[in-house]
Formats: sequence, structure tokens, C-alpha cells
Amino acid sequence: MKKYRLPLACALVVLLSLALPFAVFSLWDKALLSAPHSQTAAEGLSAEARANSTACTLYACSHVLNVPLGYNSGSENPWAQTAIDDATLDRARSALRALHDAGLLTDVQLAKALAVCTQNDKATTWNAATAPGGLTQVSCNVIGNFDDESPDSYSSFALNLILTSAGTPVYFNYQDGQDTTHLIADAAYLQKYSTLLGLDSFADWQHPDWRAAVQDFGVAAYSETAQLYLTANCRYGITLSAASMTPQDYADLDALYAKGDTPVKSENIIMNAWYNGYADPATMIKDGYQLISIPGAMVYIVPLAGYYQDYLNEVFLYKEWTPAHIGKAVFEEKHPAILGGMFAIWNDHAGNGISVKDIHHRVFPALQTLAVKTWTGKETSLPFEVYNEKRSAISEAPGVNQLGRIGKSPALVYERSTVAPGSTSTYPEIGYNYTVSFDITGAPEKSGTELFRSPNAVFYLADPIRGMMGFARDGYLNTFPYKVNPGEKATIQIEGDHRSTTLRVNGKVVEEMNIQKCYFNAGKDSMSYIRTLVFPLEKAGNFNSRIENLKVHNYRVSK
Repeated sequence: MKKYRLPLACALVVLLSLALPFAVFSLWDKALLSAPHSQTAAEGLSAEARANSTACTLYACSHVLNVPLGYNSGSENPWAQTAIDDATLDRARSALRALHDAGLLTDVQLAKALAVCTQNDKATTWNAATAPGGLTQVSCNVIGNFDDESPDSYSSFALNLILTSAGTPVYFNYQDGQDTTHLIADAAYLQKYSTLLGLDSFADWQHPDWRAAVQDFGVAAYSETAQLYLTANCRYGITLSAASMTPQDYADLDALYAKGDTPVKSENIIMNAWYNGYADPATMIKDGYQLISIPGAMVYIVPLAGYYQDYLNEVFLYKEWTPAHIGKAVFEEKHPAILGGMFAIWNDHAGNGISVKDIHHRVFPALQTLAVKTWTGKETSLPFEVYNEKRSAISEAPGVNQLGRIGKSPALVYERSTVAPGSTSTYPEIGYNYTVSFDITGAPEKSGTELFRSPNAVFYLADPIRGMMGFARDGYLNTFPYKVNPGEKATIQIEGDHRSTTLRVNGKVVEEMNIQKCYFNAGKDSMSYIRTLVFPLEKAGNFNSRIENLKVHNYRVSK
């Protein structure tokens, strides 16, 4: 028995070494969150502050646990990514209602924020993280327009909350690209936030004026007793924050963000004005810069990213926007310092399935509308509805049809009684929206057998990997859970639009390939993946099956 004592003792030591840190951290968290707690020599927190749970928690985060608090803090150590669940969303909803009851959110803002607090909304990407000290961070970005029925809806909508164990929002950020509410971040507004946090009992709140040194800062308040500063900014959305900081650190921030004295040349410099928080356009004009109006919330496209826009809100841009509108800053029309406007498209998410055709589908209508607005300003001669109808008759350029348009009104635009292997078509492809249908009598097919091909895509009767029906374009292969067996007769229908590709067999949906949520990095990160297809028609493949009654409609028959 003695010979086993040493290994057992070693094993016990190992187990204790693994378990002890977790036990210590658990007790530490409880101790830090208990208020009041006894002061040690290393602590600079007053007895009054130690008796306040919010002040005590924030002090521990800054000076003991080194937990960063801010917009992107959830991705930093010691924050740990966690799964979003109903309980977490309930805490977020409670905090939002508390912010509204405190007068920090309007009725409309609360309604919009609560509307996205659901796991069932496919357009919303949620992230959650926890940190020592009982902190939880909850954030979301909305993909696509917030309200498809509203012509003035933007796709840029985001929430970010950091909550204490008691549900107190020590950080809050609200961004809504269509919000025109002008809340005023002043001392009274900041007082409401102080009351919500339970910090209004401290009598030494000071209100330093940083606005002369820091553009668009908002307001700040500092309590030496609580060793806290509070900030509020309502110019670009709503940002509220609380953090523990020493007077010296606080003074250092003033110096850090103050204007420098390095001379900067403005003569013959043209500036892309895309975010007023980085470069206030009125100040830039005063300093001698010439501007190109490219306000990010209005004219930035980032496909499927969940921030900025997926498609530009052309109705709003046509009716309301001109280059004189740079974000919420509005100047006189044809201001001599504003040279014009533009839009941008960024493809931040590699591997999200976006094709060259999808990019073009976003760019071309935006190009038309921005061309009108940069040329005419607010003096458009046609109502949007008339403009929208007339532009549909205009080609992209002589001999160019990247959109794959066939016909100008909904119709059956192409048909063939039989499709012979290797035969060619009148049209190379058909773009969104479309319906392609045919009857098939199955025969043995090798993997990789094509039905149709174009320079941009291939539609397979039997894909190269699994021998299923599917398609490939731009380096992506997407397959349906269906294959035609030898001797089988079926009616096939494929419908495609800018969001999805659908396969029906004998009238029944086999699969509707909508935007798919893909998770990676052990579930900590996610990305939206799109499976669209501009259907190829140019050349038939070398198949053995019999293809009859090919019909191509330039609309979705099922809609």
C-alpha cells in the first residue's frame, strides 16, 4: 500500500492546484462585491465610497481586477465570451427600461431597443461576455433595415450594455442611424444617470468643461469621494459611462485628449468627411479644408456585416440628402468648401459568400441615386417613384448587363422544349429576381455533371463533392439535399433573389437557402453567410438525363 502513497499524494497536489485558484477567485469576487468592506493600506477609496456598491465594484474593476470597461472591452482579457440566453436578454431589457424611466431614453428609443432584444430575430447578432466582479456585457448589431416598411430606416443599429451583478448599467451605448432625436447631454442629464447608478449621495460632484479641448465630448462629472467619473454624450447616438479613476489619471485624460500644438497644413487638402466625431466638418471648413461629403451612417455599405448599411436607403437619400448634409451637420446648398459627395462599399468579412454580382447589385442603384443627388442637390425634378420607374429602363452601360436583366416587365422571357447537352442559349444568365423550371428524367450522372454554365457560375445536376444538385460561383459551392436518381421523373424549380436561392421539386420546397449564421472561434464569433445565385444559362453541360420544358421567368413565380 505504501508504494501508492506518493502517486496519490502527487495527484492530490495537482487537483488542489487546479481547484484552488477557482475557489480563491470565487471568494474574491464575493468579497469585492460586499459593501462596505474594510480599508487596507493599499486602498485609496473613502469609507463612504466603500459603502456604495457601484463605486466599490468600479474601483475593484479598475484597481484590483484590471477589467476594461468600454465599447470593445468584451473581447479583451479578462472578459470571457459566453452564450446569449433569455436570462441575459431579460437583464438587458430591465436595464433599458430603467434607463427610460430615468429619462435617459425616449419612448421611441426604448421601443426600438426592446424590439431587438430577442434571440428569434435572424437580423440581429448578439454577443455576451462576463468578467470578474460580477460584470456582464451584452451587445448587438442589427443586419438589414430596422423597419422594412419605413423608407427612412437605416441598417445601422447597435446596442451595448455593461451591467453589474445588480443590473446597473455602468456603460451604455445606443446607435441608430435613423434616429433624429436630439437629447441634450448636460449636467441635468448626467445627474439622472448618477441617480440611476445610485451615486447621487456623493456631494462633491464637479463638472469639468472639456468641450473646448475635445470636440463633441459631451459632459463629464467627477467625485473625488467616490473616485469616479461619469460621462454622457448624445451627439452621435447615446453613450453613458462610469469608471473609477484617480484625480491624477483624470487630469492626464484632459491632457491626452486636448488639442495639440503641432501645425497641420490645410491648403490644397481635400478631406473625406465620413465621421464628425473624428473631424467636425464646420471646424474643418473654418480651418481651410475642402470636403467631400461621405457620411458613414448614410452612404457606407458593408455587405451583411451588421454595421453601416447592407443596401443604401435610396428613398431617404433621394428625398432628403444632399452633399450639404454631412451626418447631422447641415450646411448651405452648394457650399464652396464642399466639393461633392460619394458613397463607399467595404467588404470587411472575407468568406461571407458575397459574390461580385452581389456587390454590383448594391453598387449600381446606389451609383444612380448618388449621381442624381450630387448633380442636382435638393432640386430633383421628379418624384422618387417616377425616377425609380424611369431608371429601370436605363442600361448599366452600352453592352453591359451585369445585373442579368431580361425584359422590362414580369413575364416568361425564355423557354425551350428540350435542352440538348452542349447546346447554347440566347442569354448568358438571368439575375434577381427569377424562376427557372424544367422537367427532368434522371439518368446516371458522374460527380461534377453540369446542367448550365456561364462565365460567372455553374449549376450542377451532380456537384463534384457529393453528387447533389447545387451551384458554384466566386469560389463557393452550395448544394441542396437532393439528387435525381436514374429513372426518376420530376419537375424542378429554382427561384433566386438578392437574399436566397430556393429549390422546389414537384412543387415542394426542398431547401430555401437564406442568409445563414456561421459560428467560429469555438462559438465566440459569428458571421452571416449568403447563398445567392445569378442563374447561368449560356451553355448546357454534358449530362445524360433528359431535360424538357425549360422555362425562365424574370420574377419569382411563388411570390
